[in-house]
Amino acid sequence: MNAKTAFIAISKKGARLVQNLEEFEGDKDIFINRRWFVPKDGHRAFDLPIKPTIQKIFTDYQKIILIMPVGAAVRLIAPYLRDKYADPAVVCIDDSGNFAVSLLSGHLGGADQLASDISSHIGSIPVITSASYLGRTIPVDLLGHEFGWTIESLSSTVTKASADVVNGEPVTIYQQAGEPTWWPDHKSLPNNITKCITLDSVKDAPGHTALIISDEMELIRYRTQPIEQIVLKPNIVLYRPRSLVIGMGCRKGVEFEDLQQLLLSSLRDLNLSPNSIRTIATATIKSTEPGLVELSNYYNANITTYNVEQLNAVFQSGKYQVSPSDAPQRLLGVGGVSEPSALLASGNTQLLMRKRKTDRATIAIARMVF
Repeated sequence: MNAKTAFIAISKKGARLVQNLEEFEGDKDIFINRRWFVPKDGHRAFDLPIKPTIQKIFTDYQKIILIMPVGAAVRLIAPYLRDKYADPAVVCIDDSGNFAVSLLSGHLGGADQLASDISSHIGSIPVITSASYLGRTIPVDLLGHEFGWTIESLSSTVTKASADVVNGEPVTIYQQAGEPTWWPDHKSLPNNITKCITLDSVKDAPGHTALIISDEMELIRYRTQPIEQIVLKPNIVLYRPRSLVIGMGCRKGVEFEDLQQLLLSSLRDLNLSPNSIRTIATATIKSTEPGLVELSNYYNANITTYNVEQLNAVFQSGKYQVSPSDAPQRLLGVGGVSEPSALLASGNTQLLMRKRKTDRATIAIARMVF
C-alpha cells in the first residue's frame, strides 16, 4: 500500500478547496474531476463515473481524503471494506470546507487525528465519533501503535477490553518493558484505569480487564505459567513492545536457519518474546551479510551497524562488562561484535545475556533504554 495520501475532488468547489490542502500531508497525490482539472505537478485527472478511481485508490493508499458528501463517500467505499487492520484512513470533507469527518479507520488508520489536523489547517470543524478519542482515554487497539508495539490477543478480547475502558469499568495496566511515553506526562490517567507496578497488584485489582506490556514470554517468577493464568483476568490484552536488541557476529556465508536457531534458543532461555525484537546490531562489515539481512527482515527489525573504532571503544571505556576475544581481534581488528554492538544499540550498560557462541555465530542480548 502506498504511504502517500490521496485527495479526491469531484466538484468545482472541491477542486478549489483542494488547493488549500496542497501544503498538508507533504507526500500526496491529488485527483480532480477532469472537468475542473488544471495540469499541475502531483495532480491527476479522472473521468466520471468515479467508482473505478475509488477502487484503485482504496487499495493503493494509506490515507484518503474525499471532498464530497458523506453519503456519496459511504456508498463509494462500501464495496471495498475489509477490516480495521487493513482499511486505509478515510476522511470526508464537504466541498465548502465546513466539516472534516473521520469516516473510516479512526484509530488504527489515524483518520481521527487526520480529521483534526485537516480542520486545524483549513479552519473546518472536525467530526470524530470514536469513544476513546472523545473521552481522551486509552485506545486499546492503538496503544503503542506509534512505537511499533504489537498485540498478542484475540480481536474479541481487544473488543471487550475496549468496551470496559470507554464505559468506565475498572481496568488495570502493567508495564514491564517498552516506551513509557504511551500516555502524556502532563495528563492524569482516566479514573477507571489503574497503573500497577507488580503483577500481584494486577491480580488483586478490581475489574475484568488488564492491559499487559511485556517482552517476557512468561514472567520470570512464574516460569511455568502463562501470563493469562497469573493475572486471573477474563480479558487480557498483551502488548509486545519493540524493546530487545540482538547483537550478532557471524562468519561469512552463515545460513539464516543457523542464526535463527541461535536466536530463538537464546530468547527461550531468557524467557523473551521474538515479537519484541527491535534491532539486529552488528559490525559494519556485516551490514549486507545475507543471513543477517534475512533474519532482520523476518522479524521486521532494523539492522544497526558499528565500525571497528566504535566497537573497540566499548572495550576501552571501562563502563561495560564485556569480554574481548581473540578470533574477532584477529579477523576484524576488534575485541568482539555481539556484546558491544548490543550495548551501543540499546543505550544500556548491562546485557541481559552475555556472549553465546556457536562455531558459526555469536549472540548477545540487551534491552533498550527509553
